[in-house]
Amino acid sequence: MLSVMAMTFLCFCLTDCQKDPVSPGASYDNGLVVVTTEITDVTTTSAKGGGSVTSENDVEVSARGVCWSKEQSPMINDDHTTDGMGTGEFTSTITGLMANSTYYVRAYATVGERTYYGGQKSFMTTAPSTTDPTISVLDNEGYLTDGCVIELYEEYPFGFVAMANEESGAELASLVVTVNDEEYDNLSISGTNYTYEGRLSFSYEGKEIVDEVVVKAVVTDVYGRTGSTSFTISINIEEEELVPYDFSWYRLGNYTTGLEEFGLYWESNMKDVYAQIKPLDGVTLFIFDPSVWSSITTMAEKTALFETAIETMYPVSVYNNVSVSYTGSNYDDVIGTVMPDGEKHLMHITRCEAGASQALGIPFTIYGTAL
Repeated sequence: MLSVMAMTFLCFCLTDCQKDPVSPGASYDNGLVVVTTEITDVTTTSAKGGGSVTSENDVEVSARGVCWSKEQSPMINDDHTTDGMGTGEFTSTITGLMANSTYYVRAYATVGERTYYGGQKSFMTTAPSTTDPTISVLDNEGYLTDGCVIELYEEYPFGFVAMANEESGAELASLVVTVNDEEYDNLSISGTNYTYEGRLSFSYEGKEIVDEVVVKAVVTDVYGRTGSTSFTISINIEEEELVPYDFSWYRLGNYTTGLEEFGLYWESNMKDVYAQIKPLDGVTLFIFDPSVWSSITTMAEKTALFETAIETMYPVSVYNNVSVSYTGSNYDDVIGTVMPDGEKHLMHITRCEAGASQALGIPFTIYGTAL
């Protein structure tokens, strides 16, 4: 009696407990047959698979597809597709894979609350391509490209088009744009292609005035491979010659007279007696060595002088080096101001005269030249 029961139990397991079959197809006691087809079209991140489901007893198949895993005997709770219902053949697309990795695949069919599996197939994804991503200059009409000549202060559009290598399936990760080796933009990107657009404008800024500019872009994919491109443009720089003009600042009662355009105003002269000058709010005031005056002839030189001053000199809060004399006095002082909008004034003070005998509150005039 014990021998008969043991044989009956063994037979049940062989016909109804095939959860991990190793043959391409698997037959079950309800007449269901699930077959896993060969894996094809393998890339670094995807593959094609599928299977077939047949039934001798017309069981109702509510879902079918394939499931896959890096572990053997994948099941429905692993990654899987849903490719319709009922019996018949079906094709599956397996995605989201890692390059150069082994995967195991089984077809499945769901009947009621139970899932039946076909035989197991395995495959290895391909290694990443060694081809770098590519990037090219965007050649839309009116956009900057190699050899363009531009004008100062004008704004110009430019752009780049980046693409990942199609065979590798790798996505793009970052894009860095530089202008004459200085970083202009640094972006995190994604996808297999990306179009970047920006705008450039040039003026007299910084110590060095250049007439040639190299704009470069470097794209990196998720594997760390890079591609780069650049274009070179020329700037039409015509040195703007500075024309000095004479000025006179007259002080009598109204402390704002004559100085606003330079970012300055008269301070009270109820002292014995000085032409005190202070900057307006937001204006930076510098006192320069007189020797710089004769060397400044162009806008570029003037800009460079102020850039150096901003980096190396302390601004002052008041200019009061000129004392008033009835007979008049000659001076050789150079002061400069930087307005809130960046406009710069350079002034050479050469003389101060009083309008009456020396006394508190007397009118006086400062004379000089501005650049």
